[in-house]
Amino acid sequence: SAKGLSTVTFAGFSLLQIIGILHGAFQQDYYLLSGMAASLAACGTVTVLSIIYREKVNTENEKGK
Repeated sequence: SAKGLSTVTFAGFSLLQIIGILHGAFQQDYYLLSGMAASLAACGTVTVLSIIYREKVNTENEKGK
């Protein structure tokens, strides 16, 4: 269940990771950039999957009414 998962929180984490990626690019710190990119991929995946799952559950609940 995605009930306890805060999509807004994970979206905020993703925003911070994008800022970290930009900072790494501007500072030419490719270790920071690659670490933040990997973190963004993981966090972004959780965010997207939670949205998809909630939409699926909401659609199924509407059909059941």
